[in-house]
Amino acid sequence: MLRAGLVLCALARFARSNTFVNVSSFDQLQNAVFEVERYARANEPIGEVIRITSSFDWVDTIEVRGFTLTITADETAKPVLNRKNKNRFFVVQNGGKLIVSGLTFVEGKHRTYRERADESQGWYGYGGAVFVKDQKSRAWFTDCT
Repeated sequence: MLRAGLVLCALARFARSNTFVNVSSFDQLQNAVFEVERYARANEPIGEVIRITSSFDWVDTIEVRGFTLTITADETAKPVLNRKNKNRFFVVQNGGKLIVSGLTFVEGKHRTYRERADESQGWYGYGGAVFVKDQKSRAWFTDCT
């Protein structure tokens, strides 16, 4: 009985690895990222790939802190994500890993010192798509514009 339960548990974990979560808005993206991070923090990474299925305005910076986040584009939709010159799309830190493919990012920018005078993090003055904050963190972009 115990052995059958372990087999079912292993099959359930395999079934949910590398599954796609389709999102078509920034709110849906934030919720999906929250779930991926929650499972990673519980030491049960779910292996989900977030697939963006339509273009939308990017509302806030997504922070990847100590977990792996994989985001890809729906190949038929060719989504364009617009940050409207408000800030970066991503900050990766504390050993986080970001893997992105097939997306078009427009109007991302870093905040200048004047825009964030209380900045103690040192995040200003770098690129507009992603800031990889420490040497333990990584970001990979494939087929992105």
